[in-house]
Amino acid sequence: MKPIFRFFIFWFLYALVPHLIAQTSITGMAFPAIGDTLLIATDRLPYQIIIGEPGPARLWDFTSLKAPFAQRTLIVPFTNRSSIPELDEAEAVVAGFGEEEVFVRFTADEVLEVGRKIPHPMDESITINGYYMKPRVLFQKLQYLDKAEAEHILVAPFHALPEAARNPVERTRRMPGEIRFVRIIREERHADAWGALRISSFGRYNVLRQKVVEEISYGYEVKDDAGNWVAVKPSNMNLPTLLPEKREYYIFWSDELRQPPAIVFMEQPGLPRVHKIMYKPLPFNSRVVDALPNGAEVIAYPNPTFDFVRFDFMNLPDGNYFVDIYNILGMQIRSFEVDVDGYTTSEFDLSDLKKGTYIYRIRNEQNRTITSKRLIIIQP
Repeated sequence: MKPIFRFFIFWFLYALVPHLIAQTSITGMAFPAIGDTLLIATDRLPYQIIIGEPGPARLWDFTSLKAPFAQRTLIVPFTNRSSIPELDEAEAVVAGFGEEEVFVRFTADEVLEVGRKIPHPMDESITINGYYMKPRVLFQKLQYLDKAEAEHILVAPFHALPEAARNPVERTRRMPGEIRFVRIIREERHADAWGALRISSFGRYNVLRQKVVEEISYGYEVKDDAGNWVAVKPSNMNLPTLLPEKREYYIFWSDELRQPPAIVFMEQPGLPRVHKIMYKPLPFNSRVVDALPNGAEVIAYPNPTFDFVRFDFMNLPDGNYFVDIYNILGMQIRSFEVDVDGYTTSEFDLSDLKKGTYIYRIRNEQNRTITSKRLIIIQP
């Protein structure tokens, strides 16, 4: 056979391989289990990512993803009995994912969420333990084009609320056992695409994509004279009104991993702009932490870099901050202003700087230095 024909046959087979090994279904092989350790990184500025249209044989290129660190998330046995009896049916806890903990149990075909510790919608510094009226499916066997709709009700009894969340309720003068906090999730799921997902030069996975649209509402319920729980308007009890939320995200499932290789959160439902991406990083290419920083911190990455550098601002008061870049002689050569609102990520182009060591200084509007560290520029 002539070399030219071998060349064309090779490329024909190379193009055909994704179709032959397509991930058109998800089996129990993809389910996490007790003892597993999951690594999760988050890119909060994924401006180059395109989610694409639904359909078969798609290719997603996520190789531009960046994150300052990967967080270690453990799946451990649930041994500490809680003050909420409904949580006692949990077999394991997914611990270490931010401030949230997820209580789960396992069946042959599913991983079910029994309850969850969530931030209070009015104050994220307050966490609430709650249980689901009916367990919520986290992992299940899945086929391309599968669709499902469901409603999930998370209940937090009064005694399980932290003191800061109980105070406004106690002012209603109702008995603690007669009131509870609820979060209602109405969701639609659709396995709308399959194909190949590239996260790095070494990370390529055959995936099945599942689109999820959620409508989340919050409220309070009280017991009537017949002992039934009924919803009440917060304004009737001098309680704060909690605004509903709606979100859209895409889960990329793969039987090659014990966790989804990527979850893409959209800026707004129905719009193409991506808000953030949680993904599985390569462990040898990531700084791994057990928990998010508790104190104020600013991280520059990648460091070393040769073009763009990102700054993640964590746990800082909202306001304007300044990023000053100095050369080794102490001369200021760049200054950028950043409007910080919660966890904020900003990116700057430093490709015109010469190779060498620099210092970056972060200061607030009062000119007080938050931190100063080294930044290394290298040649590509």
